[in-house]
Amino acid sequence: MDTETKMILVVDDNPITARWVGYLTGRVGFSVVLASNGEEAVNRLAEQQFAAVISDVEMPGMNGFELLQNIRLLYPEMPVILMTVFCDGKRREAARAWGAQALLEKPVNMDQLTELFSGGQEAHRNDSVEGLHVFAVP
Repeated sequence: MDTETKMILVVDDNPITARWVGYLTGRVGFSVVLASNGEEAVNRLAEQQFAAVISDVEMPGMNGFELLQNIRLLYPEMPVILMTVFCDGKRREAARAWGAQALLEKPVNMDQLTELFSGGQEAHRNDSVEGLHVFAVP
């Protein structure tokens, strides 16, 4: 994670979820910018520097996997964390294959974000927190 930039972009079409994840991310020590869809996220990324992106997978228009693909093309080193209600093996493999750092199962909670952003790489690799699947530590 870029220690100079403490800004996280949270992308979710559900404003309640976006605010909740933004609140939790703020509690972990980051400043947060919210985007309501993939297109808005791409625009925000062009305007401002972020340490990472946390994005929902299920969104109308550009979904989270499509956003991840766009980010990989434009910002290959940008850490991207996806979140989803429907976390199955197929989605975990797609997230890993496209270069997501992690996949969070909704509802996202403080334990997941604290574990993800606080270090403890061995704990990440073993999925010690329920609903957190880490592929690469940001």
